Amino acid sequence: MSIKLQLAFDVITTDKAILVLEELEGLIDIVEVGTPFIVEEGMKPVKEIRKRFPDQTILADVKIADGAKIEAKSAFEAGADIVTVLALAETQTIMDTVETARAYQKKVLVDMLAVKDIPTKTRELETIGVDYICVHNAFDIQSQGKNPLDELLILKQHIKTAKAAVAGGIKLQTLPGIVEAEPDIIIVGGAITNAADMRSTVKKMRKIMEAGGCFRC
Repeated sequence: MSIKLQLAFDVITTDKAILVLEELEGLIDIVEVGTPFIVEEGMKPVKEIRKRFPDQTILADVKIADGAKIEAKSAFEAGADIVTVLALAETQTIMDTVETARAYQKKVLVDMLAVKDIPTKTRELETIGVDYICVHNAFDIQSQGKNPLDELLILKQHIKTAKAAVAGGIKLQTLPGIVEAEPDIIIVGGAITNAADMRSTVKKMRKIMEAGGCFRC
């Protein structure tokens, strides 16, 4: 299978993000304008990245919890291809997000932050018709050593119609195990943006992904 690499921009400026994307051009499948980035700069980075990289797939990590039609519309009209909604949101909120995405011919990723019953929630989300379901090791608990692989393995056992994504502190050392679980999207942030040589790091990651998880291939 072909796994897509998503680069998450969280604590960064629009100008810096553009420079990073210029350096990594051709190596990133999906660019994520992260939640902290949107809090600081609104939809400006989505608009600027779309303007500078017209063919790039862009995800706006708005983490919709309410007001789905308003927030999704704003992101899609700014140039996003995918928006995120929280799995813990009301069912109607998730349905409204999907409805808005369909109106714009765009897609929805559901963030499974803090979801305890992954099998049940996955079935519910697929009934609604979401495009992607993402298990996510929250930033605030990453210091506890939790690995998103455990939840990814559960998701992969139950997901049927949606595509699987995984996020949360993924780096070169943990990437092989994640790749072996065969998600559709792997989301990486700081392991790339904080690297001394970003392009080299991404190339190593892509090599692992293409090799199916073999770290030394």
